[in-house]
Amino acid sequence: MNYGNIIRDSFNIFWKHKILWLFGIILALVGQGEYGFSVNYQERYSYPTGKGEIPDIPNPFDNSFFRSFFENPLPYIIGFGILALLWWVISNFVGWLSQGALIGMVDEIEHTGTTSIRSGWQVGKNRVKTLFSLAVVFALPQLIIFLPVFIGVFLFFSQFLDVFGPGFSGKFPAPEQMEQKMASIFPLFFAGFACFFPLMCIGNIIGWVLGLLNKIAARSCVLENLGMVDSIKRAWYITRKNIGYTLLNWFILVVISGIFGLVGAMLGLVLWMPTGRALLHNEWSTLSIVTAILMGFYFLIVVIVIGGILNSFNSTLWTKLYQEFLIKEGKADIANAT
Repeated sequence: MNYGNIIRDSFNIFWKHKILWLFGIILALVGQGEYGFSVNYQERYSYPTGKGEIPDIPNPFDNSFFRSFFENPLPYIIGFGILALLWWVISNFVGWLSQGALIGMVDEIEHTGTTSIRSGWQVGKNRVKTLFSLAVVFALPQLIIFLPVFIGVFLFFSQFLDVFGPGFSGKFPAPEQMEQKMASIFPLFFAGFACFFPLMCIGNIIGWVLGLLNKIAARSCVLENLGMVDSIKRAWYITRKNIGYTLLNWFILVVISGIFGLVGAMLGLVLWMPTGRALLHNEWSTLSIVTAILMGFYFLIVVIVIGGILNSFNSTLWTKLYQEFLIKEGKADIANAT
């Protein structure tokens, strides 16, 4: 297997058949893309140590929303949780429909030399239920591992509010009562802290492994027309037999994504500095308003458009790699087509 040829052929397909870019952009729109960047603006303050006026620090709890949240957080947590779950379902359903379309279109290009949005849509629509089921199955182990973390954070947050919640309205408990309540929090805090990092590390490693398997299983589902269980079995077999090329492909795409994020962040920081300063001080000028608008357009162009286009290259490369695995294995239908 010549991995260099796989990259070259994938790029040729990606560049020649720009119709693939549409579904890559859809992936970025629903948050299922693999390209992005982040910028951060911070300032350091030097407060006077001698006599003088102490700077006025804004109190976020003067806001009625903050006060109502900390006084009764459970309805907000439930509401945000429902919205997050709903968004996860919608974004993954649309995202895997688009991924199925991309896989099917690349496969059609390999067989016929051409493709269309209609054919891609048809493949995605036919396979989206199985692809979405795969996404749920691969997400469950990580959710189960993180569940104790979520529960621990919620319990600690609840006890924290029990101690400090009255202080948000200016009614602090007596020192003896405060000390007693704090003593009950510390064991939970240290126990949670001791479990948090190991669980996060284990969960992230498992999530990474399952993410790779999900990419392979999606191609087993579409290219070999397998059901959910058979796709998982097939993906496990294919990945074990070709672990070196699978990891190499992942590493190459991570490097490309890292370069994209670094360049995007460097240019975005120039626009974000005036906007970040305006947000921090609540002092808006014409320059900061203009840069805020430009930052919005910059994000749309870089992450949604350019990043979305690159998503289609990632999908094409994974599909071509899978097809090469099939050729290596001796699948006659794929081998003859190529």
